[in-house]
Amino acid sequence: MNFQRIGKRVSFCDIQDNKAECDIIIFAVEQNFKKDIVICGTKDKLKDFKSDIRCQVIVNIHCSGIQSSENVAHKVSSIIDRKRRHKWFLTSSNEYCVSELSVIKENIDGNWKIGVLSNGLPLGHFNHLNIEFVILEHTVIDSEVITYFHNVNVLVFSYLIDCKERIELLKTDHVDGLLSNLY
Repeated sequence: MNFQRIGKRVSFCDIQDNKAECDIIIFAVEQNFKKDIVICGTKDKLKDFKSDIRCQVIVNIHCSGIQSSENVAHKVSSIIDRKRRHKWFLTSSNEYCVSELSVIKENIDGNWKIGVLSNGLPLGHFNHLNIEFVILEHTVIDSEVITYFHNVNVLVFSYLIDCKERIELLKTDHVDGLLSNLY
């Protein structure tokens, strides 16, 4: 299974046989019709995720609605909480899910970071959410945005970068991580 790598070097890594070394791996999950949390595009259940290497994992939670998003947040956090070997970053573009993850984490002292994924920058800069990182589409990020989030102790990751010059500029602006198909 291929996962994208983020960090100072941008490339793909393969952990199919649990042998590759990755800074961070990323994948999306969703709830299937049987109410299992599965890795998007597969039948693989999140609870079955294993790796012999200790890694940082970003899980993008795909969910819709209000109550169903909160339910998915509970299921994902329950699975992740049992897999403390890895450092987890849980994110969603659904703010109901992100908000519920914050409540859950506070109540059980969860061992993960919570963030939001967005292709835009809202007026409130997500201040209403208790987040520790943002994953933003690269066109809305500049040094001012990075400085704002760093000043409130929020990591900034960028995605959909298809230009090597843009990658270099974001590195210069001190973005915390890059998700790209360029390597």
